[in-house]
Amino acid sequence: MDFYFQYRITYDNGQSYDRPNLMTVDITKDEYKRIVLGVMTGKKIHEIEGITEPLEKMTAIVHDIDRWINMNGSQRNKPLKKARNISDLEFFLTMSDYKRFKKMDNPAEMLDRPEDHMTIYRNDGSSVLISCEFGQVKVIDSRKPTNSIIYEADYFLSIVNRNG
Repeated sequence: MDFYFQYRITYDNGQSYDRPNLMTVDITKDEYKRIVLGVMTGKKIHEIEGITEPLEKMTAIVHDIDRWINMNGSQRNKPLKKARNISDLEFFLTMSDYKRFKKMDNPAEMLDRPEDHMTIYRNDGSSVLISCEFGQVKVIDSRKPTNSIIYEADYFLSIVNRNG
């Protein structure tokens, strides 16, 4: 599954930057659950046990992306020839995910629910796939399979109820 994260980068010269870019890495559902529950109990992502592989992937992605980003956060036209020396990286849940889990009474219960799928077929043979997992609803139209829309479950249901 895709795990979206943000990061703070500190260089050897002591300069730190909170990068607003949303990064993504493919992780297992168990790793996602560990990260979310760890963060909700006050741990920093790098302190959570059992997520060594995702941390390595996240670090590699940031090291690669950093070669394409200027110190002020703007994007470069060409990558740096020599990578900057990074002394520390700190990873974060996206603020929207953090707020979504923070307002839940029991995020662990929601994370244990199975994924649900529903396919709605149109008269022309095309379809829309709706899936729900971890409190998010993903909508994929077969006419545009590379595009998807993700909603928080409560917001998705408010749209359905408002238009129904």
